[in-house]
Amino acid sequence: MDETLLKIVNICIRLEKVAYESYKSLASADIDEEIARFFGGMAEEELEHIGFWESTRELVISGSMEDILEEEEKFLNDLEGTYIIAITLKEKLDSASDVRDIFQFAFYLETYLMRPAFATIFGFVKNVSNIKNPIDSYQTHLEKFIREFERQHIDSVELTSIANIIFLLYKENIELSKLSYLDVLSGLLNRRGLFSTMHTVAHLIQRDKKSCGVIMLDIDNFKMINDQYGHQMGDQVISSVGSIIRACIRGSDIAGRFGGEEFVIMLPDVSEANLVQIAENIRKRVSSEFKDRIPITLSAGCAYAKNIIDPDTDVDRLVKMADSKMYISKREGKDRVTI
Repeated sequence: MDETLLKIVNICIRLEKVAYESYKSLASADIDEEIARFFGGMAEEELEHIGFWESTRELVISGSMEDILEEEEKFLNDLEGTYIIAITLKEKLDSASDVRDIFQFAFYLETYLMRPAFATIFGFVKNVSNIKNPIDSYQTHLEKFIREFERQHIDSVELTSIANIIFLLYKENIELSKLSYLDVLSGLLNRRGLFSTMHTVAHLIQRDKKSCGVIMLDIDNFKMINDQYGHQMGDQVISSVGSIIRACIRGSDIAGRFGGEEFVIMLPDVSEANLVQIAENIRKRVSSEFKDRIPITLSAGCAYAKNIIDPDTDVDRLVKMADSKMYISKREGKDRVTI
């Protein structure tokens, strides 16, 4: 278990609870009815954020999230300082009577999620879990503050400038975090993101006592495609194959670009027959997609396990097995699936 990451997540839960308690208190305070309603809605959204971090804590405790952040200790120290500031802001909120002060203190309380490390955590958890995720809703959460500033006629150049900077930083942090685990060309996970996510999912598979399948895919004669049609066409092929893979798998499946023209898919809770069928569907769709332009085919290998015993070891073993079966497909004439 990543002890430092667990401490980070625990502080995030405490921070969200500070915001929740502040908003809940404002919702029941003797202030404007619409302001009270606004903070009541904010408190409900903070409960969702608390739920996200509590679910993330379970992943960390299970050993499913390891070494996903750089400079963890430095980030932890920074976050501990942020928590002290948050407590101070809560005290100011509790004693504030001026509407402008209330909204300014509340808005500043929200800004702690702007760090790039949070975008990395949000993105990673989104890859392995379907729990409600701040990556999908946090910008809207902040925008509600801005609209309420305007409705209360308390918007100012200062607040608007801060809000715009925060929105810009948030979007940039999300995009930067994607670069750390996504392959831009295929739209799938890159090798680092792929293995990190697969090991996390393997822990969940072991916990739930489910089966697991892995597919290794390789574009046949890819060097010839680059040589004859140019690297731009090669890039288009990689991009199209990534899109086809995404279209053929479930939301719970993990897919990534293993390297060059190779792709790996991990499928939790799948039957052996369905595993082969998914690989066949991808192979057929790729062939059909390019038949009117250039001959593109895939060779695939599949590996299947009825259960996971050692998550970290078994993931690597399944990938190696799928890789060896893929090479059998190559030797036997390509454009086929072997399990």
